[in-house]
Formats: sequence, C-alpha cells, structure tokens
Amino acid sequence: MNFKFRTTLIISIFLSLINSSHSAETSKVDFARQILPILSNKCFACHGPDSKKPSELRLDSYQAATADRDGIKAIDPNDL
Repeated sequence: MNFKFRTTLIISIFLSLINSSHSAETSKVDFARQILPILSNKCFACHGPDSKKPSELRLDSYQAATADRDGIKAIDPNDL
C-alpha cells in the first residue's frame, strides 16, 4: 500500500470510531424527558398519582416503574 492510501484509511477508521462513540452517547434514554410523557398520556389514568382505580403498579416515578416485582419489571432500563 502506498503512504497516501494508508493515511486515508487510518483517518477514515479513526473518524468512524469517533462518530460511532458519539452516536452511542447521544442515544441514551432520558426517563423524565422521553419515557415519562408517554406514560403520562397512556398509563397514568390507572397507574399514576391521581389514579381512580387502585393499582399496585405505579409508573409515575423511575423507582416504581423499574422496581423488581417477583423477577418482572414493568420497565427494564437494560432493555430500552
């Protein structure tokens, strides 16, 4: 391989690695900003702070939504 090709290849690989690590950082899910609004619109009527129906499952806080209930989680932060 000639020098120019090797240099271009190394720079391309380096830039690809930087771009992929940046994408991984920006794809983290923010519970309060991204998940909570969906739960508020779809689930809080039965599983929220002002629910009229009694329910053991609460989805209005991160701790309650991710709590382990006999090996089952309503929301598993490792599976988002």
